[in-house]
Amino acid sequence: MGTLRGWSVVRLLALTGTAAPFPRLVQATVAYAAEHPDVDLWVQYGHYRGPPPECGAAFIPRADVLARLSSVDAVVCHAGSGTIRDVLLAGHIPVLMPRRATLGEHVDDHQLDIARAMAAEGRAIVAEADTLAEAIAGARARRGTAHVDTSQGLSRAVADEAEDRVACAPGRRRIMWPVLATLTRLIPIRRVAAN
Repeated sequence: MGTLRGWSVVRLLALTGTAAPFPRLVQATVAYAAEHPDVDLWVQYGHYRGPPPECGAAFIPRADVLARLSSVDAVVCHAGSGTIRDVLLAGHIPVLMPRRATLGEHVDDHQLDIARAMAAEGRAIVAEADTLAEAIAGARARRGTAHVDTSQGLSRAVADEAEDRVACAPGRRRIMWPVLATLTRLIPIRRVAAN
């Protein structure tokens, strides 16, 4: 937690990923910050079509995402497996707002499956706009307790998704999903101590 002119400042990072517009996440985090004057919000807003948030950028290099992760108090993000991995490695319990197929945010609900698996293991908090404040408070309270283990939910959910997609993928994409599934299971992940 930082300070600004005697006030405690909560540094919050929001990540939408790069796949498609995610106005629900952008609008929810901007509204949360507007209701909490102690929050310093920075948003990676991707393909968002509305007015850009006061602080943020559409896209930034992964190295910049990693640097930001090391300097914030909490992270709200989509439930993409790569983003979740980076957030966990930085020692955060991610607040996940999964993209939903029923809202036209993705082609299926694999992000919801991943988010639920992570929450069931206590390694993430799933939130919607109306539960965001409570989720952020919970994530801040658990900062530094993130546990990353590739034998558990995230890697299994990603591997399951990859295997499911192999069956219906066009010919040239068939090789990509088994490779991703294998790599997800084999890449060692280390726990990062909290600052």
